[in-house]
Order: sequence, then structure tokens, then C-alpha cells
Amino acid sequence: MTDFLKRNKGPLLLSLLAVFIRIIYIVELSHHPGFNIPMVDEKWHWLWAHDILDKSFWGDTVYFRAPLYPYFLAFLAAITKSSILWSKILQVLLCGGTAYFLYKLADSLFNKSTAILATLIYAFYGPFIFYETMFLIPVVFLFFLVWGMYRLIAYQKSRSVKTWLFTGFIFGLAAISRPNILLIIPFFMLWLFFIINENKISLKRIKLPLVLFIGVILAIIPVTVRNAVVTGEFTLISSQGGINLYLGNNPLATGLTMLMPETNLDISVSWRQFGKGTKAVAEREAGKKL
Repeated sequence: MTDFLKRNKGPLLLSLLAVFIRIIYIVELSHHPGFNIPMVDEKWHWLWAHDILDKSFWGDTVYFRAPLYPYFLAFLAAITKSSILWSKILQVLLCGGTAYFLYKLADSLFNKSTAILATLIYAFYGPFIFYETMFLIPVVFLFFLVWGMYRLIAYQKSRSVKTWLFTGFIFGLAAISRPNILLIIPFFMLWLFFIINENKISLKRIKLPLVLFIGVILAIIPVTVRNAVVTGEFTLISSQGGINLYLGNNPLATGLTMLMPETNLDISVSWRQFGKGTKAVAEREAGKKL
């Protein structure tokens, strides 16, 4: 441990800086009258976390959104006795991990000067501070995404099955935070295929990209199985993709607000009502139970 601290003094100090800045921001924000009243997506996740704690750990419908963040938030709510302040303070400890892996990634790709600059930008970048201190997905998603990207670069010469299985698993955790990362997993697999120094297509070149893919699946499969057991239908991670596409592309869509011709949606609609309401509309349009 002492050796690790000596070798990583720079990135660890920058990681502490990123966490410290976010904690200062949270404490300042806690004096605002609306701090203890989560709104819109924050409210969705806070209510979902308490449903996990107070009603049913597994729930009784397909996951509408990717479930990793709400379960993480439920854990924070449980250990802080539902303190919004302390849940947010504990949440931003993950940002220290994001900063650390960002430093290591930039150092692996470029040099220490670039790594310091990249981590400082991350530490002080306003939109990151804003979103990572709310009850929103980016704080978890960025942590796993940057960690996975770092492992791709740091272990690119490794031919260990365990290395690439674990790397895939990390990307799988990112996927059950925000599923659209699955769109780029095939490109990671292709990259791994081409960096293996073999003159021809061999079992070794094919095996490791497949191992990476298996790692992703291992993280996702419990969510898929849970959805199947609860609903009797196949849903890989979550069901929100279709409604999100429609909200952004229906005849009333403006790109600025959540509008849908068939039903009335506004910020007062809870996540439970939203899921039921949009499902009812879809069933009416399809003429069958969905």
C-alpha cells in the first residue's frame, strides 16, 4: 500500500481535489431551499431507491431505466438514513475514482503533463460538477466508462483471459447504468482483434474479443433474467428506449420539453405513473396487452 501511494501520489491528490470541489459545491447548495426537494429525474431515482428499500427489492415490472444507479442510490439512502446531503457527499467519492482512472488513461496514451491537465479539466468542469452531484446516472456511468477505457489501453498487450473478462464486466456495469454504451462494444472488440499481433486470423485473435463480450454479458445477464422472471418477457436491460425515441420524434416534439400527443406528461408525473401511462397508450395503439 505504501508503495502504491508513493507511485500514485499525483493522481491521488488530483482525485482528492475533484472530490473536494464537489463536496464544497454540495455543501454550498445545501443552503438552497430546494436542496431537499428532488425534482424531475432526481425525484424519479430517489423514489425508485426508496421503493427498493421499502416495498420490493426486485420490483414487479420490467426495469424502465437501467437499474444500477437506483440500486446504488438505495444503498446510499440505507446507510445515511435517507439523508440527501450525506447521500450526495458519499456519491461523489466515486468521482475520485473517475479522476484517478482518467489520469492513468491520459498518462498511458500521452504523458504526465497531459494527464494532469485532463484531470484538472475534469475536476473543475462545471457540467460534470453539476450532474455528478445530483441523483443522476452520470456519476456511476462515467466511473465505469473511464475505468474500462483505461483498462483497454493499460492492458492492451495482455493475453490473459481474466484481464479481458474483467474489462468486459466493467463495461457491462456501465451498460446497466446507461445501455447505449452497448453500441460501441463491437468497436472495442474489433480494436482488440486488430491489435493482437498475428499475421493471420487465429483462435487467439478471436478468443480475446469474445472473452471481452462474455464479460459484458455476465454483468447484464442478472438484469435480463430478473426482467424475464418478473414479467415473462425478454427485455435485455430496460424498456425506455422506445418511449425516449418517440418523445424526441413525435409530431409535437420540440427537443426542449417532454411532449406526447396521446397523453399529458409533465414534471408532476411520477416515474411509476409515467411508465403506466405510456404503456397504456402503447397498448391502445397496438390493440393488445404489452
